[in-house]
Amino acid sequence: DLTCIDSGDARKPRGIASRACNFAELESSSESYRGMEGISSAAVTGMVLRGVRVLCPALTPSAVHLLALLAEHVYQADRWRTGKLRVTASNGRLAHMLGVSERAVRRLLALLEANRWIVRRYNNANRRGDIAGIDLRPLAARLGELQHAEMVVAKEAAERRAKAKAERVDVVDEQCRTNP
Repeated sequence: DLTCIDSGDARKPRGIASRACNFAELESSSESYRGMEGISSAAVTGMVLRGVRVLCPALTPSAVHLLALLAEHVYQADRWRTGKLRVTASNGRLAHMLGVSERAVRRLLALLEANRWIVRRYNNANRRGDIAGIDLRPLAARLGELQHAEMVVAKEAAERRAKAKAERVDVVDEQCRTNP
């Protein structure tokens, strides 16, 4: 179950972030990402908005929107090429941009981590900052999957358009026959 979040020990120290049950696997896959040529934040944002619902239907629209916002926070194009994809936006900033509470942002980040889209990095004081942040390398490592999902969405849309066009032609033909 990818949406499970392991709360760990029931008596874990207060203030320590819970990690996804697949955290070790997620961390190793993010460490292996080395970068990709010819990709931009705008392209990744578009792929997220169009393709994530196919790959992970369990994600809420707010979680998908948050993932797109995080991708937009990678300002320099060379960061996608070099694999330096840590975003340091605060929960308060993200909450303001999404129009939700900071607690909702924390839940959404945990959901994104549990579903292998991000890794939350913390410093020794359990804070995200300049040396920590939200690591988007798991997202970048799944860009191939996102591109395929985007093609599936485009194909479905083309089929719906063709069906709607055929139905319109049938209606127009029928009207022409009944009203000469």
